Amino acid sequence: MKAPTWSIDEILPGGPAGAAFEGDAAAVEAAIEALVVQADALPDPGEGPDAWAEALLEMQSLFNRLGQLSTMTTCWSSVDARATAPRIAAARTAALFVRLKRARVPILDGLARCEADAIDVLTDHPALEGWGPWLRSARRKSPLRLPRAEQSLATELARDGVTAWGRLYGQISGQLEIRLRDGQVISPSQARNLLARPDAALRTDVLEASEQAWAGVEGLCAAALTHITGTRQILNDRRGVDPLADTLSENRLSRDALEAMLEAARRMQAPLQRFLAVKARLLGVAQLGWQDLTAPVGVSTPLAWDEAVDFVVDNLAAWHPELADFVRNAIERRWVEAEDRAGKRAGAWCAPLPLSQQTRVFMTFGGSFASARTLAHELGHAFHYHVCRDLPWCLLQVTMTLAETASIFSESLVRDAALAAAKTPAQRLAMLDARLTAGVTNLMNIPTRFAFERALYDLRRRGEFDPAALSETMVACQRAAYGPVLSTWHPRFWCSKLHFYMGSRPFYNYPYTFGYLFASLVYQRARAEGSSSHPSYVALLRRTGWDDAEPLARDLLGVDLTRPEAWLEGAAPLLEDLEAFERLAQNAESGS
Repeated sequence: MKAPTWSIDEILPGGPAGAAFEGDAAAVEAAIEALVVQADALPDPGEGPDAWAEALLEMQSLFNRLGQLSTMTTCWSSVDARATAPRIAAARTAALFVRLKRARVPILDGLARCEADAIDVLTDHPALEGWGPWLRSARRKSPLRLPRAEQSLATELARDGVTAWGRLYGQISGQLEIRLRDGQVISPSQARNLLARPDAALRTDVLEASEQAWAGVEGLCAAALTHITGTRQILNDRRGVDPLADTLSENRLSRDALEAMLEAARRMQAPLQRFLAVKARLLGVAQLGWQDLTAPVGVSTPLAWDEAVDFVVDNLAAWHPELADFVRNAIERRWVEAEDRAGKRAGAWCAPLPLSQQTRVFMTFGGSFASARTLAHELGHAFHYHVCRDLPWCLLQVTMTLAETASIFSESLVRDAALAAAKTPAQRLAMLDARLTAGVTNLMNIPTRFAFERALYDLRRRGEFDPAALSETMVACQRAAYGPVLSTWHPRFWCSKLHFYMGSRPFYNYPYTFGYLFASLVYQRARAEGSSSHPSYVALLRRTGWDDAEPLARDLLGVDLTRPEAWLEGAAPLLEDLEAFERLAQNAESGS
């Protein structure tokens, strides 16, 4: 059986140009306009709790309704990046989100500036049961808010500003064609899979062809990045905050915890560079090139789709039957789009359908164990939403940092199972390589992206971005993380990475490092406790929708995230993997 396409027609029949989408979008649009009027007329929270309860519940309903529409447009546009109708539908839902955020402005402003006892009044309102964490969080964000009129204007302008630039990038990247030497034309998502092939000449061809393809659109990419960064910078300056203020607030994370995590990643660079040096010897080269970072070593058996599904389900079931049952159900109901074909967008993601209490997973299955891990990862996200599906919207505000917990947890179960199932030293070598490569991605590549995005704000002070300068900065950041172990780099990585162009989400990078290490802490605890940890694991996932990262880690894991040592505990299994990898590599090199 080949990798499937998903089933989405039953959610919204007729597609992006159909009557169902048009009817739902029009109804949501009318309701949003009514909420704008309603929200603008709200009294002080302490003086009109009933009016506030009504507005808050309507806002919750609209975010769920629009979230469903948005997921559908993302589904349509991801499977066919060249089609016009999905792009138009996505632009419409993006515009509706901007308008809904405009309606939310007086609500957030009123909560941010009211007295503390007014929050208590709303929290005690019978219609707002469970809203306390969200209400208190909104009030804590007062220092980040512009005056109401300016905040409203900035929100309105985002539709034709950062949001539009992000959509333009999505269109450019989705239509990009990468031409290999043999004449084959591939998409960026297919290129990523090919970089994990054993053919060194093919990997080199893919990276060089990718660089060439992105060079053809680098001016447009630089323009998009210029205006996304510039808009953020103007708003930051106006509020008197630095570029990290918003992302730390949105992720409910302290600056001390972020710096401790980055310090732990820096301390892991040396052992991971050691791994890359050993990998180079196994591949028969003096140094790895960028194109070799995900190249396989050892023996990794190709996987058909059915084999990958069975492996994932069976090994999730060995730890958590409910998780495995959910995964099996999601695949049988065709919630997963995994077919390998041209025209699809790059990457992999999972998104909820709030009204249907379902999810959809998007990926491109490449016939390897890496693709099986991706399947486990994205369905881990889906399970996270599944166990929280009964919670109200106000308790489902999962931060990016904590959103990676269930996905990496599921991926870790599959990785460990693959290592345990390896029958030969060459197979074990391949599994350890995959685990250590994940460490390289999360502790070297992701911090590279973070460093690059921080540098953008200094570069923007000097004027519009020059593509050559961006490529130079990208390589400098790569060199700082990878050190002397690579011989070639990926200068236009800044073009190829969607995350830099997500206008509403600055620093869409370090949360992956957070999630990787935090999930490792959760996983180590669960492995030690066995099946008795199932209730506490689900309880942790449910708390991610409203709790701050540090108390959550302290209460459920007993660790202090402001200390690098806590994060290094999460990275400790990598050191064991490295020692095992070096032993196997030495045996392989000596022929024993």
